[in-house]
Amino acid sequence: MTLLIPGPKYPGNDIDVYLQPMIEELKELWDGVETYDAYSKSNFKMRAAIMWTINDFPAYGNLSGWSTKGKLACPCCHKDTKSVSLRNKLCYMSHRRFLPIDHPWRRNRRKFDRKVENGVAPNPLTGDEALIQLQGLGNISYGKGKKQKRNFPKDNIISTVMNMVGKTKDTLKSRYDLVDLGIRQELHPIEDGDNILLPAACYALSSEEKLKLCNFLANLKVPDAFLSNISRCVNVLEKKIYGLKSHDHHVLLQDILPVAIRGLLPKAVCEPIIELGKFFKNVCSKSLTIEGLDILEAECACTLCKLEIIFPPAFFDVMVHLPIHLAREAKLGGPAQFRWMYPFERYLRTQNSYVRNNARPEGSIAEGYLATESLTFCSRYIKNISTKFNKPARNDDGSVSNGEMSIFKKSGQTKGGSEGIRLSHDEFKQAWNTGKRLKDRRDGHNNEFLDWFHARIFILSTQGRANDELISLAVGPAPMDIYELSYVGNRKIYLFKCHWWDVAHLGRGYKINKYGFTSVNTHCALNTNETFVLASQSEQVFYLEDMVDKDWLIVVKKNPRDLFNIPEVDDNSVEVEDEALLNEEAYQQEEVDLNILQSNDQENDVDVALHRDDVQPQSIDASIQAQTSMHEEENDFIDNNHIDVSDDEESEEDLLGDGEDTDDDFED
Repeated sequence: MTLLIPGPKYPGNDIDVYLQPMIEELKELWDGVETYDAYSKSNFKMRAAIMWTINDFPAYGNLSGWSTKGKLACPCCHKDTKSVSLRNKLCYMSHRRFLPIDHPWRRNRRKFDRKVENGVAPNPLTGDEALIQLQGLGNISYGKGKKQKRNFPKDNIISTVMNMVGKTKDTLKSRYDLVDLGIRQELHPIEDGDNILLPAACYALSSEEKLKLCNFLANLKVPDAFLSNISRCVNVLEKKIYGLKSHDHHVLLQDILPVAIRGLLPKAVCEPIIELGKFFKNVCSKSLTIEGLDILEAECACTLCKLEIIFPPAFFDVMVHLPIHLAREAKLGGPAQFRWMYPFERYLRTQNSYVRNNARPEGSIAEGYLATESLTFCSRYIKNISTKFNKPARNDDGSVSNGEMSIFKKSGQTKGGSEGIRLSHDEFKQAWNTGKRLKDRRDGHNNEFLDWFHARIFILSTQGRANDELISLAVGPAPMDIYELSYVGNRKIYLFKCHWWDVAHLGRGYKINKYGFTSVNTHCALNTNETFVLASQSEQVFYLEDMVDKDWLIVVKKNPRDLFNIPEVDDNSVEVEDEALLNEEAYQQEEVDLNILQSNDQENDVDVALHRDDVQPQSIDASIQAQTSMHEEENDFIDNNHIDVSDDEESEEDLLGDGEDTDDDFED
């Protein structure tokens, strides 16, 4: 089905035509079909149902029938969706109703919309309630409707902070929205003859700050398969960012942008953006708990309220509102990596590579897919040659040995060219000792451990009580190169010769700020004799330039996408190197970090400087702007209140309830 969606002539609401055969089969499977079980050699009645669909938000509206635009755009808030009609669009704010009932922000008029929020968070529909509403809709014809032009931006933050023309939410219309709502007078447009001046907002970067951000992204170096080559999407001279994919925005918001904006934007602007990035990183974690999701849900409400204080109402389209429901969806559907679109988007890239005839792309993809399936089937019966079943992965750590000591189990392998280096006597001793560091630390030996271990294994070997692994470890490696230690019996250990940062002195060598970022001082090195470290003891990190402190680097930990850290239990092992490892639950990436920001949200009287005095106001020609606005109203305006129904059909609002709450329903 994914092949039918992309392109300027995508089916849209007419996708029901392509789904009709699948719907008929699902109805048949719901009642059950006779199926033969080859294992038990008997028949049984097999039933099937759809658990969830994987699609973006516009396609959600095409599949479910719920209108994802207009006053009731949020399917989770349903009839209780609160929206505010602006000059040419709707905004979805009122996130204060998701706060605790006694939160002081509910009574704060000055910072928000000049109203007191007494409403409560809407209750999601149950399955029975959804079925009742579906039955009440009657015979409504889906699809075949007029396709409306609608944008669902994923880059509101980047485009608004960078003030990208055509994408920013900080426009002249959004400033007049502030005038209509009677809020934030310091950001109101100023008429200066034939020109209109827009005071610089606190969230907008100056020209010099844009240059710093573009240089930061252009010089960014990240691990393989972590992010696309972002430097190709940055034009430093023109101070523009373009061509970012969905996954690029995802990673930028989680890991890169929170680091980049520190030192460029005020604290009041940085905090909610960093909190939002941390929220997405935690809710997309591969290890989730119900308690952690409850905390994330409460913190997301505070984060969106902070954004309401800073950004204009036009910033809050439905895509900015939807994160408030992501924690609840994670409770129902589990970790996000099983429900998001990135695996399918990567597979679409594979199918794209099948195209050889641009005039017939569908036929090329069909032929390429058939050839791949045929080769895959044949590969199951071909031995001793490279196939997709035995071909090493792109980042392969080598084979895993069975029945050996833990130090030999994961050997790893080198990449690229290698050079033989002769180790000095001291370096050789250090490298050899690294292979037995864990046992050295447990048994309490120090410099004499090598001699003791060698003598002890020699005695045990004469008694027939030492296995090959212990003998190989006692004999020591062959002094060939600096990273790969070769032991007898073709056993190998990979080491890293490290330059250690000074992580022993907090504040001087390293520091952890209130945002949770760990940074190291590049001018402070740790004086130690332990030069080497086992490859299995290291973790994958990359470093980002600290925009606040010049000589510091921020450490970002990231595990590979396909890494599974599963504890291993060796039944033949007598000793356990780390008993805590046996009690550790298996995880895939990282667990939820609940230490997002311990800011005091109760301090609602803190003033936020909404405009910048150090940046010149933006000047706009009033005559040109008037012509542009008239043209947009004639061609691109979307009537969000319009719903196509026949004369004998009730409107969607009447079927779902008594209508929407007005803006004054919760006003004192």
